[in-house]
Amino acid sequence: MLVGGTTSAYPDLMQGINAVMDSFSDPANGTEFQVFPGEQRAIGELCLTSIDAGANATIGYAEFCHRIETDPEFSRWFDTIALATESALRGEIPARAAVIQNALIDLIEIIDRDGKYTPFGSRERVRPELTNAPDPQSDRPSVAPS
Repeated sequence: MLVGGTTSAYPDLMQGINAVMDSFSDPANGTEFQVFPGEQRAIGELCLTSIDAGANATIGYAEFCHRIETDPEFSRWFDTIALATESALRGEIPARAAVIQNALIDLIEIIDRDGKYTPFGSRERVRPELTNAPDPQSDRPSVAPS
């Protein structure tokens, strides 16, 4: 059951998850932070650990940090994200960052409709115009008023 919702919200949840996946992979959003679906799945698999007879859980933050620092086979899956993050820290925020953040906010609003775990004040969306996104209007021919 979703927080503050019902299982009837399942189609909305799947649509939200797919929108997040698409925000990472859609070529229209540039190449920075681009992670294709197969890579997303591989990263997810690498972040699982066996806890019981056939049962899995996600690794914790400490284990994730340890693996990033010590395991080249693990960390290589995050190279694209690391490079884009370094650019963003220099103020070169790619358009995809806003698209991803907005898709994640949409997903949070599906999962936590009542604001129980993520307060509504923490759901501010990044405006694409604050990124280094190309102006979507720039490819369109200008029409002079007659």
